[in-house]
Amino acid sequence: MRVSISPDSLRYTQDSISSNFKNGKSLEKAINDVAKRVLSVESFPVMEVYSLGGKFWCRNNRRLYVMKELQMRGHLEEIVVDYVGERPHNRRYFTTKTIGKSIRVRRGRFRTINADTLFSSFVYLTLTDDDFILD
Repeated sequence: MRVSISPDSLRYTQDSISSNFKNGKSLEKAINDVAKRVLSVESFPVMEVYSLGGKFWCRNNRRLYVMKELQMRGHLEEIVVDYVGERPHNRRYFTTKTIGKSIRVRRGRFRTINADTLFSSFVYLTLTDDDFILD
């Protein structure tokens, strides 16, 4: 069932998330693109939300982080989610140490990229964050 809800009332299920989506796009770039109206909130897949113990939980932690940041920065008040009812936590994915109130964004110190297309004599090229240009 689709419902409108404030991102602030949703809880994370994980302790930490990557600073990038699976497609490689950074969370911060997504936030900035929505803020600049290059991207719309509606372009993100609808998040699945369930309830347990009177709280609303979201398994889509990276998207939830983006929506919470946008709300905190004044770019949105509510989002449409797919409410699936009361469900137990999936222990495999339930790693929060803050009862879902906060999440840590992992930012790797090193980035390793396959350099076959850049330098035929090197197999891998490792750059530090100081050398790597982040969007």
